[in-house]
Amino acid sequence: MMTKTEYKILIAVLFMHMRTGVSIDCYQCASKDGDSRNRVCLDPYDPIENEGDMGSCGYLDTHCVKYKTISKLYDSGFITGEPKETVTLTRSCINRDGWGEFCQAIESDGAFLIRCFCKTDGCNGGLTFLPSFTVLFMACSFAIYFYQQVA
Repeated sequence: MMTKTEYKILIAVLFMHMRTGVSIDCYQCASKDGDSRNRVCLDPYDPIENEGDMGSCGYLDTHCVKYKTISKLYDSGFITGEPKETVTLTRSCINRDGWGEFCQAIESDGAFLIRCFCKTDGCNGGLTFLPSFTVLFMACSFAIYFYQQVA
């Protein structure tokens, strides 16, 4: 059983991990698979290698977004008889007030556009190591509840 002092320390530590501010932080980069200079934005994405891509969005931006376009290029000169697949990927910020979190695939003229919208810091990258506000809020709520039970 935890003492009152231990609960106070736990609550203080949880609140120290909460981020303040009104803007969301998203990964912001763009890559095309044929561009050997800037392939780091493509999947699989490594948030540790691309730490510098994380940035604050505008005041009105509500979501992080990831656009992935997969297209097949048919030309008269291909030798194998197979089309060349090209992948373009963009990660950035966007204002979609009132929208939830979701992914959507759209097919158009033989290409696919996959777009994903999310609302937590860094969610448009790979795995994130920062706890989300929801998890911290729930942990604080439980800590306060159990603290009141001990008191």
